[in-house]
Amino acid sequence: MPVNLVLPDADRTRALGRSLGAVAELRALVALTGPLGAGKTCLVQGVGEGLNVYEQVNSPTFTMLNEYHSGRLPLFHLDLYRLKDDPVTRAALGGDSLELLRAELDEIAAGPGIIIIEWAEFILPYLPPDHLLIEISLASGGESRQATLTAGGPGSAALLEKVARAQAARQ
Repeated sequence: MPVNLVLPDADRTRALGRSLGAVAELRALVALTGPLGAGKTCLVQGVGEGLNVYEQVNSPTFTMLNEYHSGRLPLFHLDLYRLKDDPVTRAALGGDSLELLRAELDEIAAGPGIIIIEWAEFILPYLPPDHLLIEISLASGGESRQATLTAGGPGSAALLEKVARAQAARQ
């Protein structure tokens, strides 16, 4: 069952990320979707804080993957924004290349850590079923956000339950 949260500002978006990072155990795969400026990177920065990552968490828009190993668990942050308007890159990642990306994700996911994918809508069919989907939408005016969290399997359902409890305790 999806959990809907109102995130009135960037601080609450970051706090959701902190909760996620604080309660995550061993491994998790999180798929983030939402329009440009919705707060996806802000949420990932909060995850880094919740994991006690001491490096600055930045968007890997141009490198596609940033890794942070200084926290309680490794954080793997992918940003697939470049796939949005780049038909050459999307064509290059078609078919077998997307299967290769999924194999890479499976390899990273086999070890401890949290994998967070911004702009995950481009590869949702290629993700393992047990992932936490976080869809962020902007309210009119653009400042307030709504996040819908949906679990895809037992591991992500347990994570979602912990995050929901942590968010309820904050209010």
